[in-house]
Amino acid sequence: MTAFFDRTVSPEMFKPDLNKQEFIDLVDGMSDPDFARYRYCQEISGTHLAIGKFESTLIMAMLMCSRIKLKKALGDDAKRWEQLLQKQEYLQASTLGSLIKSPFENGING
Repeated sequence: MTAFFDRTVSPEMFKPDLNKQEFIDLVDGMSDPDFARYRYCQEISGTHLAIGKFESTLIMAMLMCSRIKLKKALGDDAKRWEQLLQKQEYLQASTLGSLIKSPFENGING
């Protein structure tokens, strides 16, 4: 069992081959507060993904702006924007494998 908001959650909830009936059985076995916690985590996860997508879309839209307009809009942040562009170019040139390994190699374990 894994700690989850001071409760325990069956690791079976996260197995990759969980079928519909197994999921229904797990949910049926949850108390109302545990189910609320589960739904809360789903909503937070979805919100996190949506914000990340929005951020990426916004950055891509800003990349299409002319540099003069962008520097005027960003003001003091223009230099940091240039650094971000350099990082973006580096990451986009990276392979999927190196992108997956990078957080672990830099001490980010999720």
